[in-house]
Amino acid sequence: MAYDDLSRVLADEMHRRRDGGPSPSTVNKASGETVIRAGGTGETMFVIQVGEAEILNDGLVLDVVGPGGVVGEMALVDGSLRSATVRARTDLRLMPISKADFGLLIRSRPEFGLYVMKVMSLRLRLMNTRLGNAIEDISARQEIERELRAMAARDPLTGTSNRKHFAEMGAIEVERSQRHGRELSIAMLDVDHFKVVNDTYGHACGDSVLRSIVEAAQDELRTGDILGRVGGEEFAFLMPETGITAGLAIAERIRQRIAGQTLAWDGKTFELTASIGVAAWNPGEPTVDPALARADESLYAAKDQGRNRVVAYGN
Repeated sequence: MAYDDLSRVLADEMHRRRDGGPSPSTVNKASGETVIRAGGTGETMFVIQVGEAEILNDGLVLDVVGPGGVVGEMALVDGSLRSATVRARTDLRLMPISKADFGLLIRSRPEFGLYVMKVMSLRLRLMNTRLGNAIEDISARQEIERELRAMAARDPLTGTSNRKHFAEMGAIEVERSQRHGRELSIAMLDVDHFKVVNDTYGHACGDSVLRSIVEAAQDELRTGDILGRVGGEEFAFLMPETGITAGLAIAERIRQRIAGQTLAWDGKTFELTASIGVAAWNPGEPTVDPALARADESLYAAKDQGRNRVVAYGN
């Protein structure tokens, strides 16, 4: 059955089945009017005789149907609720076909049944493609959002937590330590004589040095420990479930690792050291800030005592 003579053939067939009675009724819709509303019952399908209709799914135009085309067939066939809205794109004249008439037509005109099945198949494929594209779009958008969140949480030079994210993680660890009654230690690290490196070798070398400091620290920190850059050459690390003695041991390993590095830049080699201050979070403190301040005080004590050393708060 040709697409463009479907309406005429069906009208003739239905007129014949009415034993010479009046021609089947038609429905007129003005441009912009709704023919079928999503969520409604599917008791009637329509054959478009004049004009164009658009099929909308979630507000997006899924398909445009012209004269001889059918709409509303899917819900009529499977008895489900309407899955899409059909709206008049131009003024429309439609021939309604009830479920009873549909059954009679496909018996006398099997090609009509095949045509409807073909239309349903094509629309299902189109909907699946649109759904697949939408899922891909959502996945891509979610991935971009994840990347943006990660970028907002990370120091762009070293890849460690930035100051804001470090504070957020500190709040989480304090809440966890309070809830479970566990220890928490905090350390502050400062690269000794970092300004000399920048002045002697340039800022590009300084950036490379900071990345090497991070690499050395991360090699000694455990999986649950959190490292963040909180200043130009200052870093802090949280050590959950760790008392002051164990925290000192971890900090000492990091100090030794940094001091044992030989760095090269522009054909020259040099060595670096770091000073580290360690403090314990005290149960009952609502935030990590008091412990961080004590660790910072210990850091300056390490500087005053000659640098390249680890000092615990109160020592």
